Amino acid sequence: MGNQVADSTNQKRVLLVEDNAINQQVASGIIKRCGLQVDIASNGLQALETLGKNSYDLVFMDIQMPEMDGFETTRRIRSSEDGTLPRAIPIVAMTAHAMQGDREKCLSAGMNDYISKPINKKELVDILEKWLQQQMDPSSAPGGDAPGNARDFPEISGVSVQEGLSALDIDHDTYRTLLLSLRDDARLALGKLAELVASNAIADVEKLAHRLAGTAANLRAFQLMDAAKNLELATQQGGFNGEQLGTLEEALRSYVKAVEILEAGKPENTGVFDPQSAGLILEKIAMLVADSEFVDANIINRLEHALPSRVAPDELAKLKKCLQNFAYDEAKGLIATIQSELTALYPTREL
Repeated sequence: MGNQVADSTNQKRVLLVEDNAINQQVASGIIKRCGLQVDIASNGLQALETLGKNSYDLVFMDIQMPEMDGFETTRRIRSSEDGTLPRAIPIVAMTAHAMQGDREKCLSAGMNDYISKPINKKELVDILEKWLQQQMDPSSAPGGDAPGNARDFPEISGVSVQEGLSALDIDHDTYRTLLLSLRDDARLALGKLAELVASNAIADVEKLAHRLAGTAANLRAFQLMDAAKNLELATQQGGFNGEQLGTLEEALRSYVKAVEILEAGKPENTGVFDPQSAGLILEKIAMLVADSEFVDANIINRLEHALPSRVAPDELAKLKKCLQNFAYDEAKGLIATIQSELTALYPTREL
């Protein structure tokens, strides 16, 4: 089955290979609004496993990922000779690397096309139309919320709200959820940076800076993006100095403070549940657990408030205890159960 392209008489199916939970939400949301089915793999190894089990019409492939990067994943797909992988499937590179040489490297690795980050709805839709050979109209997809107008959204220092809403073509609630999710990442990054610098883990500093730069770029948080990108480039060139590190730390603090306006005046628990936010928060927790990272209590509280009470209440209680006790092996199974039940009960929402 793995060597076949998905049946053209059915709904087109796309595999998104991306390790960043916020970027997953942004890209998959646009793809879903085009009326397509989308599955997500968080690294190259997961992508190979998924492609061996299911049929797809198109793959979007991130380049920098843990476990196995996009180049190696593509090479393995193209060189497969046992029929388990779809050697001819169209693969589109998704990367923040915008230089001509990087484009050529992607094509040389066996990828068919290339799209730059930060993600832009129009560019992504154009790629879908090109490789799936059908007209896409994300505004007409059933169950989709109308895009937001920046005039009705709070101004946030360091964030181009107008560009974010326009380029991503998303509604206010989705954009607010994504910005607050980046706020959670920023808080965690502040502590993680200090830990990595103290242990002289330069490669891990580069990875963290790269992740922050990519996420901030997609959400058009340009001040944070610039600071993270500068630190990433410095590590690639052999090291960084205290000024570059301090600039990123200040940008992280500034961003955390700037987005407080999105929660201003709102009670801690409004009683209004949000399955979409819950899905995103679950993805974030799953990624932290997979990397054996600390899960902040604020993230757990946000999940509890966003998750509808009818969705796996016993599993949620057990998950909170597992996360508090760092019982991550058990936590992985609980997260999967909650995600499955959330999707089953709210199938029309973009989780």
